Amino acid sequence: VAPDGAAGDYFGASVGIFGDTAVVGASADADNGSSNGSAYLFVRNNDAWTYQAKLLAPDGAAYDYFGWSVGIFGDTVVVGAWGDGDKGTKSGSAYLFARINDTWTYQTKLVAPDGA
Repeated sequence: VAPDGAAGDYFGASVGIFGDTAVVGASADADNGSSNGSAYLFVRNNDAWTYQAKLLAPDGAAYDYFGWSVGIFGDTVVVGAWGDGDKGTKSGSAYLFARINDTWTYQTKLVAPDGA
């Protein structure tokens, strides 16, 4: 459960798991505007899953839908935002985050070089 969840956040819209870490997208979360989205990280200790972090797009805007897709491998998470418009309306993007000493840090934003 998202610790700050609200009706209509779409928590669970996408889910990824690697080892003892799970990432859960909430593509309609509204921390940076309506439906800008977020992703949550949970870690397993023994048999219990606990909340570790909430990820937001550093340049998030309304209707980006950050968290629509997620992926995880090792200590790297990628979060998709199909509504982001850097290369034109709804051209989309993906954000990479890395875990360093249990802290998730934004690394870079990926956009299609020919996106429009």
